[in-house]
Parts: sequence; C-alpha cells; structure tokens
Amino acid sequence: MRTLSELLASAGRAALGIVETAGLMALLAWRAMGTLLRVSVPLREILKQVHANGATSLPVIIIASICVGCIVAVQGMDYAQRYSAPEVYGWAAYFAACREVGPLLLGLSLSARLGAQNAAQLAALTVTERVDAMKALGVDTTSVWVTPRLIAMPIAATVLMLWMDGISLVSATVFAWIAGGVTPWTTWASIMRYALLSDLLLGLEKAAVYGLFAALTSTALGLAARGGADAVGTAVMKTAVTSLLVISAVHYALTVWTAG
Repeated sequence: MRTLSELLASAGRAALGIVETAGLMALLAWRAMGTLLRVSVPLREILKQVHANGATSLPVIIIASICVGCIVAVQGMDYAQRYSAPEVYGWAAYFAACREVGPLLLGLSLSARLGAQNAAQLAALTVTERVDAMKALGVDTTSVWVTPRLIAMPIAATVLMLWMDGISLVSATVFAWIAGGVTPWTTWASIMRYALLSDLLLGLEKAAVYGLFAALTSTALGLAARGGADAVGTAVMKTAVTSLLVISAVHYALTVWTAG
C-alpha cells in the first residue's frame, strides 16, 4: 500500500510540474508578444542571439547531418534493393532527411545544446539577483533577455535546417554509392524527378517550431530558478528533460496534422 501511495504521490508531483511548466511557458509567450507589439525589442540583441545560436551549433549540426544521411541511406537502400527500385532511393532519402528525421533530430540537438545554454545563462542571472536589479532600474528584462531568444532560436533553427538538408543528402548519396552501388547520378535524378518543394518547406517549418518551443522551455525554466548555485544545475537538468518531452509531443502533433 505504501508503494502505491508513493507512486501516486510521484505521479501527482509530475502532473503538477507539467502544469506549472506549461503555465510558465504560456505566461512567457504572452509577455514576449507584448514586447513585440510595442516594438521594444532591440534588433542588435536579436542578431547577437541568432549568431550565438547558429554559429556555435554548426559543428554539432554538421556531425548530426552526416548521421542523418547514413540513417536514411540504410533505410532507403533496404527498400530500394528489396523492391528492385533504385530510381526512388533519392526521393526516399530526400523525404526522410528534409521532412521527418532531419527536423526532429535538429530539434532534439537544439534543445540539448542551446536549451541548456539558455537555461544556464538565465538561471545564473536570476540566482545572482541581476534580473531583480535590472527590474529595479526600470529595464524591461523581457524585451532584453527573453524575446530576442524566442525570435533568434527559430531563425537559427531554420538556417541550420538548410545546412542539415544539404549535408544529409550528400552523406546519403556517398553512403549509398559506397555501400549499395547506387550511383550519385541515379540518386540525384530521383530527387529532381520526385522530390516536392512542399516537403522541404514543411521541414523548415518544423525546425522553426521546434526551435521556438526549445527556446520557450529553456527560457521559462531558467528564469524560474530559485536558490543558490545548485539551482543553475537543476534548471539545466529540468530543461534537458522537459525540452525532450515537449519536442516529442510537438513532433507527434505536427506529424498527425501533416499526415495527409
């Protein structure tokens, strides 16, 4: 009986945590929307965040893109060889890399890389009372520290997704040529013939949405940190777990919505 009570208590705390995080994210989004309507967001800070989010993440994204290309190559070649249809391999690699696997892996990479960074930075500002000090001086901390991040990460995610698309397709082409004997001419002829621009655009939209939710989650949990130095580590840990769950749920919702 005690075990059941502990299980129910843990489930209740988890449910309360989910509701609290959702409320923090909604409140943060509302405040950020207010700063956008007032046009009080410094453009320089947005550009700074775009550069910081994009340039620092590019090496990780390049490695992840090569992995995506190899994954879709293995899966695509299996069907191409099973049904003796190498002419559709390029399209299958394009569809998986640009619309499904690529955006999801990018979102998870950004939540781990940039989400943890945002949470650590804002949690450090919060626990050292710099946020309260700026508010006492009359500075709108939402327009300076929050909204630029919420704008910058979706932009950076979209640009990084373009890099991932190109590198993934090159990786898939090379892997299929070496391991499966599918020539690059066959692969790219398939892409040019069957690939749809709408799939590429949908992948970019997914990447932007994942970037937005990663920014919302990390920013909300970073600003909610309370306590001493340990609170920074706790905020980073919560951000890593929560971002993974949020992006997985958003990915499911987008997949169902765009299934047609």
